[in-house]
Amino acid sequence: MISNSLVSKNFKKLRQDFNLSQEELGRMLSLSRKMISTLETETSLPSLDTLDKIRELFNVDIFLFLHVENDFYKKDSNKVQKKTIKDFF
Repeated sequence: MISNSLVSKNFKKLRQDFNLSQEELGRMLSLSRKMISTLETETSLPSLDTLDKIRELFNVDIFLFLHVENDFYKKDSNKVQKKTIKDFF
């Protein structure tokens, strides 16, 4: 079973790992700042479309993102390259 609490913690950690504001992450995922806040406060789970965008943009293993706290980056990559919001526009 997927825990809202765990997904919320991982969602916030992901955003903070890349030094993004809620607004910046929202733009990258085509979501509002309010929706990002909702996802970080255990109110809602991300849609499949949002999970797919997270996987693609941040090199995240979605199974781990949904089931394991703090350890969700794909192991097969050397190191996740931290990008700034400017890299996406």
